[in-house]
Amino acid sequence: MAQEKVRIGILANKNLQEINFKVIGNGAFISDQKSTWISSENSNIQIRNVGGMIRFTSDTVDVSCTKISLQAGNEGYFQVQLTPQSRKLKYGETLEIKVVNNQLQIVNVMMIDTYISGVVEAEGGPNHELEYYKAQAVISRTYLLSQFYKHIDDGYNLCDQTHCQAFNGLPKHEHIMVNSAEQTKSLVIVDENANLITAAFHSNCGGRTNNSEHVWSRPLSYCKAVDDTFCMKMPNSNWEKRIPVQEWTRYLQSKKIESSDSANFAYFPGEKEVYYREGDTKVPLVTIRKDLKLKSTYFSAHQDGNEMVLIGQGFGHGVGLCQEGSIRMAELGYGFEEIIHFYYTGVKIIPYQYIAFFKIE
Repeated sequence: MAQEKVRIGILANKNLQEINFKVIGNGAFISDQKSTWISSENSNIQIRNVGGMIRFTSDTVDVSCTKISLQAGNEGYFQVQLTPQSRKLKYGETLEIKVVNNQLQIVNVMMIDTYISGVVEAEGGPNHELEYYKAQAVISRTYLLSQFYKHIDDGYNLCDQTHCQAFNGLPKHEHIMVNSAEQTKSLVIVDENANLITAAFHSNCGGRTNNSEHVWSRPLSYCKAVDDTFCMKMPNSNWEKRIPVQEWTRYLQSKKIESSDSANFAYFPGEKEVYYREGDTKVPLVTIRKDLKLKSTYFSAHQDGNEMVLIGQGFGHGVGLCQEGSIRMAELGYGFEEIIHFYYTGVKIIPYQYIAFFKIE
């Protein structure tokens, strides 16, 4: 692959002034660009922001510098627990740390497949079939390479938040996550012009995915609506939310929607709609979903006493791959390529390094 390593900005949302790592495995090499030290297994490393400088303290070293690099030993990693209540996170390969905007900036430099295995678990959750994780690995690799320079001005490629892709370090369920990355090595999804796709996915589509233009501003040839029965009995397939009638009424009136029957403003769409309509007025359902913090845009509404009951299907924007539908497909024996082709129209799955060849073709 053209890009063998990736730089991921980690924990940037924590405004860190201090962090403590524990060395797990065969020790670690620590460097401040002038000197290198060896930290033994189970040793503790403390790094602080002191007046814009890095203060690095370990069992045998106490130095100040502008930048510090931590390189894990073979099959080792750095363990961090930000609070006594939080989970222990594991970061492998190399950590580069300096002070940026008066807080610690930590960049995890690693092989692409190491990163993909962590993303697959963070985005896909545990305890599913390998074929589902392989589909998620191809999607995550496609996203990485299509957005490779998203944070380049910050000194790394992507962040570890949902702004890019969720990444919580090395996976807890290492075997299956690593296999998903290795067994799909270098594979990405491209459209009919051999361009990397926008690999959108969501939790549950409620039985039918959405055309991209119904949610975002532009149509994508490969994100066309498909009927999806696989997700219909999955955990996020149905939801209910209750809102006081007065709150519901005020909200619709704020959108210039008036009704001759102001007592209920009932809403019963026959199928997935793009707009909430009343007379000549229409409001994008994606706007209503965001404003009222609903799980999806596919819902009906009826009055029950002093409350409006919103009953909906699905969870998320509904564009691209439905995760819970994919999980069910994998349980039923579908392979990762079949899963991808079911949700993305007219795409190819090819090794990244072959993109130029397919463009010429």
